[in-house]
Formats: sequence, C-alpha cells, structure tokens
Amino acid sequence: MAGPTSTILEASFNTSLQTTGAIGGVILLIMLLAAWLVDRDITGSLGGCAGRWIGWANGDLATAVTGVDRRDEVGDMAPQCGCSRAI
Repeated sequence: MAGPTSTILEASFNTSLQTTGAIGGVILLIMLLAAWLVDRDITGSLGGCAGRWIGWANGDLATAVTGVDRRDEVGDMAPQCGCSRAI
C-alpha cells in the first residue's frame, strides 16, 4: 500500500542518490586530473633525462644537465646524469 509517506521517502532517496552520484563524479574528475598532471610531470622529466643520455651516447657532450634544482627524485637523479656524461 503506497501512501504519501512512501512517495516522500522515495523522492528523498532519489535526491540523495543523485547528490551522492554528482559529488562522486566531481571527485573522480578531480582525481583523474591530478593523476594526469603528476604523470605528465614525471614522464616529461624522465623523458628529458633519457633524451640527454641518448644525446651523450651519440657524441653530443655539450648538452647541459637540467633539473638539478628540483627537490624530488628527478632532482636527485640529475647530478648522476652529469657523472654519466663524464665517463
């Protein structure tokens, strides 16, 4: 027996479900954007380091080491790139 109370409860439930879904969708989009930005930063930095190593392997020893001033893992690796060039 569906009365006015069940209709109100169904409407309230549907509103809560839509709100929760919308909030979850926004959080998902924010997390995807953050993951894309982090991926772009890491792959760009490591790709630059690999490009320098390839240049050095081909005899282009004038290529400067960049990223030494970074305060992350890439900044820790950059001085070692310079040591590889000297070998």
